[in-house]
Amino acid sequence: MTFLQRTFTSLVHAHAGRTQGKSASTRRFAPRVDKGHNAASRWPLPLFAALYEKVTMKKLIVFALSLFAGFGVHASELTNEASMNFDLENVVQFLTDLDDQFKFGLDVKALGNFSSAVPVEAEKSIVVNIVDSGRKSKMEFRVFMDDIDAPDLYMFFDSSNLSESVSKFMMGWAEERGM
Repeated sequence: MTFLQRTFTSLVHAHAGRTQGKSASTRRFAPRVDKGHNAASRWPLPLFAALYEKVTMKKLIVFALSLFAGFGVHASELTNEASMNFDLENVVQFLTDLDDQFKFGLDVKALGNFSSAVPVEAEKSIVVNIVDSGRKSKMEFRVFMDDIDAPDLYMFFDSSNLSESVSKFMMGWAEERGM
């Protein structure tokens, strides 16, 4: 945490150094309080706008890290993976069986349509709400279309136990079908 605080402080001081001595400039780097406008829209950087909007420190840190890590904030907590390659024709049946086994409450049809809409050599993801043992949770559903009609499905969860269970289910499901 100290490293992040020092880095953030350095960014603030560096920005302040660049803006000092420019009093003749028409740009404003602090919010105006007059005229009822959205002051955050006049700030030069989204980071400072986020500070103005009183975002919690945790959200601010996740946002700052996402700039360097290359992933969105929504995926930051879903780190436990279960994945496998499928034939596109088996995706809906697999998701139906997965939902029957774990009672996630998945919209199987929507996820099937999402999977089939990904172009070859492209990757797309969506975060969906699930129910895990009676508690509300999230699952990132990622599809990489490796080849024509051959998607790699990735599911990311916040629970390592759940991802291991889903991985075992995937393996058993494939073995039952001779894949």
